[in-house]
Amino acid sequence: MKNSGKIAELKVQMWFLEAGWPVFHPVVDENQMDIVVQQPKTKKYFGIQVKHSEPKSKNPGYLDLRKRKSPMGFDFIVFILPNGSVIILPRRIITKPLTILCNKKTGMPTPEFQQYACREDQFIEKLTELMAQENV
Repeated sequence: MKNSGKIAELKVQMWFLEAGWPVFHPVVDENQMDIVVQQPKTKKYFGIQVKHSEPKSKNPGYLDLRKRKSPMGFDFIVFILPNGSVIILPRRIITKPLTILCNKKTGMPTPEFQQYACREDQFIEKLTELMAQENV
């Protein structure tokens, strides 16, 4: 699908907007931060990186940071899987340059990241839970 990365970003932005979270766009994309959101209760700002995976795509379910030149500027990465589920990872969880997030054949999250997965309709609830756990 052409521009499917932008479509994934728009989808995540809509989830935030529907939940009443202000959404902002960085002027430059140097730190791989697609959007900045403000949590309504705490008024804190968070950088969000959005990735997606499609069947038969170049990125079938992994996060590849091997070519990364700048430090990670985002607080959370949101990875949309082919089966419609979402993995939300705090930055501290990403420790390897190549991280396998889901099974290429089933599209399901790998056991290592199961606790960070949710359905699309649970996205805001799961992110809020992770923010509390991260104490951010």
